[in-house]
Amino acid sequence: MRGGAWPAHSALGLPVAAAGPALLWCVAYLDDRLGARFVRGERTGAWVLSAALLACGAGAVFVVACAHQL
Repeated sequence: MRGGAWPAHSALGLPVAAAGPALLWCVAYLDDRLGARFVRGERTGAWVLSAALLACGAGAVFVVACAHQL
């Protein structure tokens, strides 16, 4: 089946664009839980640090995947 690159990229890009605001909210929430509380000297839950590390790892994998396409 020859659909072309435009439909394939649109099929992937539209859900990613729709998930963007939710992802930004999650990053802001992690920053509030980890960063702001750390500055104030408060303790955070263990899930906050593991979620932040997971987000950093996912970002690194994304950058490497993009670099391999070049």
